[in-house]
Amino acid sequence: MINKRKFVKILIFFILLTLVGLEVYIIREHQSENNFTEGSISASGSNNKFKSISYKSYKDWERVFLEYDYDLNKDIIDVPEIAVKKFPEDINQIRDAKKRKELFLSIMLIGAYHANQEILKDRAKLNSLVKQYNIDHKLQKEDNKWLNLMIDKYNVEANSVKNELDELLYKVDIIPLSLVLSQAACESGWGTSRFTKVANNVFGEWTFSENVAGVVPKARPANATYKIRKFETIEEAIASYLNNLNSHYAYEKLWEIRSTLRNNNQNLDSLKLAAGLINYSERREDYVEQVKDIIEYNNLKKIDELLTIK
Repeated sequence: MINKRKFVKILIFFILLTLVGLEVYIIREHQSENNFTEGSISASGSNNKFKSISYKSYKDWERVFLEYDYDLNKDIIDVPEIAVKKFPEDINQIRDAKKRKELFLSIMLIGAYHANQEILKDRAKLNSLVKQYNIDHKLQKEDNKWLNLMIDKYNVEANSVKNELDELLYKVDIIPLSLVLSQAACESGWGTSRFTKVANNVFGEWTFSENVAGVVPKARPANATYKIRKFETIEEAIASYLNNLNSHYAYEKLWEIRSTLRNNNQNLDSLKLAAGLINYSERREDYVEQVKDIIEYNNLKKIDELLTIK
């Protein structure tokens, strides 16, 4: 049964969806900008251990890719250990559509790959804590501290340590790279949208908070208060997107599909998981089909093999 609190949340979600016609409705509960500050005990944030890269010209990015021997068309793709700040300002000046799309995918893959690797690390730690708790029936002080941060980050509402760990394992898991890149392409116009350029917002994320940086859309209704959320880097936008999919109740269907695949020892199929994005857009089924079409047309599923599935 749905508890009263959860019912109210769902009711509010669909009322807002109906009243203001949200293309994307994202509630950032239990998450603040501090999730992305250096030194916080959380994963899936901006990767501070890698060199941060940002160039105004796409030609500079092409030189970087040559330097790292990074090519999506190769049989073996070696993702460079760099942190992505923003897309080149002249990406929309690339006349060759195929070349422009490849540059976008190459840049996005770097951030999506490293962010998912951090999630895998968190998942591995959770599995370790589950084993520890099953033996000792308690956790160490530092582990409890980390666990509490994860509970807050992933909006966990369990009534015991065991249930908290179980719910976290249900939510803390990767989003296939092909699905990340397809949604990014769909939401950002392959990196050419205004909000991608001025706010590093690749996934169309909104905010209703006065304390969160954002850009006011030109066509926003007079009585509306939402903003397009502004991110310092592309990696921060990716981290927020992944956390949103893994923590917001609107994507429970995605968690269910992913968990079923896991339990059956099957690969996390992005085309199957796409069905869990039905609430991402008011276009619903049409949006899901568009995301799947981008994956298939651009043969993106091949890059999913880059992640080590554990």
